[in-house]
Amino acid sequence: MVNTNRASYNAALSLPTRQFIEMPHSTEILNELGYILGRANAGEPTGLVISGATGTGKSSILSHFKASWDADLAKGECSPIALIKTPSKPSDKMLLENELTALGDPSPRSGELGSKRDRRDALIKTTN
Repeated sequence: MVNTNRASYNAALSLPTRQFIEMPHSTEILNELGYILGRANAGEPTGLVISGATGTGKSSILSHFKASWDADLAKGECSPIALIKTPSKPSDKMLLENELTALGDPSPRSGELGSKRDRRDALIKTTN
C-alpha cells in the first residue's frame, strides 16, 4: 500500500517555495494598494492598516505587492514600502523594533526607546 501522505509530501518538496495566484479579489486589493502608493508618492500623507483573521492572506498579498514594486527599482534605490508586522499585543518597544527592522536598521534591538525613535525617524527621512 502506498503512503499517500508521504507521496503528497514528496510532491510538495518539488514545488516552488511560495506561489502567489492572483484572484479577482486579490487583483482589486493590489489595484487599491497601487492607488494608495500613488497618492503617497504625490505627497499626500498616507498610511494603511490591514487587519483580519489569521491565515486570510494579509501578509502574502502585501509581500507580493512589495516584491512586485521593488522588482522595478533601480539598483540602490530605496523601496517606498515598509511592511511592519504588528504582534497581537504590541508594546512601544516591540513596535519600534519591528519598524526599525522593516526600515533596514542593522541593530533594531539596541538602545533605549528615545534613541530607537530617533533612528526610526532618521531612516524614514532618508527614504523620502
